[in-house]
Amino acid sequence: NVISGNIISGFGYGVVDMGEGALMRTGHNKWIKYYNSNNTISNNIIYNVTRAGVFLGYTENEIVSGNRIYNITGLVPWSNPSAPLDAGGIIAGGDDISGWLGFNNMNLTIKNNEINNINSDNIAYGIKVEQSQTEYPHSPESKIFPDSIEYTKVFNNLVWGMSTNE
Repeated sequence: NVISGNIISGFGYGVVDMGEGALMRTGHNKWIKYYNSNNTISNNIIYNVTRAGVFLGYTENEIVSGNRIYNITGLVPWSNPSAPLDAGGIIAGGDDISGWLGFNNMNLTIKNNEINNINSDNIAYGIKVEQSQTEYPHSPESKIFPDSIEYTKVFNNLVWGMSTNE
């Protein structure tokens, strides 16, 4: 899939690229990863969104390139004021909270994006890449995901204007 040449504004997120993660395959009794794969998010203009211009979780072989991302407000009216969310131009993986270990991505390329004016009540990121490793229970054996080297590449991005309300 290719998401390219769009103007996106006025949502909680600009683009969300989310797979299912690891699931037990019925009848085979083994953990299988169900990741979104081989998608390109490029040459979009994303502005005036709340949490992130681009969010990726449980993806593989993805490219995020040439996007113009600005005015990420970080204003989440339904969030818990004692635990405000972070905001970012591009957030890839992570997002762990109590009882949930978060997301990971494999073979991700983030390049040639222009990101500015990111604001948050907590932490403001231009680009955040965070891997969350999860061990799935015995059945018949434990399985850890991600199950190989991540190969994340981040290069030639221009980021400026991060701020917090603290």
